[in-house]
Amino acid sequence: MISEVAANLLKKAGMEEKSLLAVIEGLYRRCQVVQTDLECHRTASRLRSEHSFSFWDSLIVAAALEANCRRLYSEDMQHGQVVDHRLTIMNPLLAETI
Repeated sequence: MISEVAANLLKKAGMEEKSLLAVIEGLYRRCQVVQTDLECHRTASRLRSEHSFSFWDSLIVAAALEANCRRLYSEDMQHGQVVDHRLTIMNPLLAETI
C-alpha cells in the first residue's frame, strides 16, 4: 500500500520527490511493513476464490491479515465485510466510520 500512497501523492497531489521520500521513510519507521512473499500470495489466492476480491485488493487484505490487523480502511471494498472472522473492512469516507 505504500506504493499506492506514493503513486497518488506524486500524480494526484503533485508532491515533490524529496517530500515523497520523507513520507515513505516515515511510514517505514512508524508502521509494520508486510512484504508480499509466497505465503501472502497463497492467502491472496484463497481470498480471491472465497470473496471475489480483485488481485490487488486480495494482496492488501492478505497483508493486513498477516499483520494481525483488526480493521482495514478502504473506500473501494465492501464496508463492514469481515474476512476470516477477524478483519473488518471499513470505508473511511462514511460518517459512521469516524
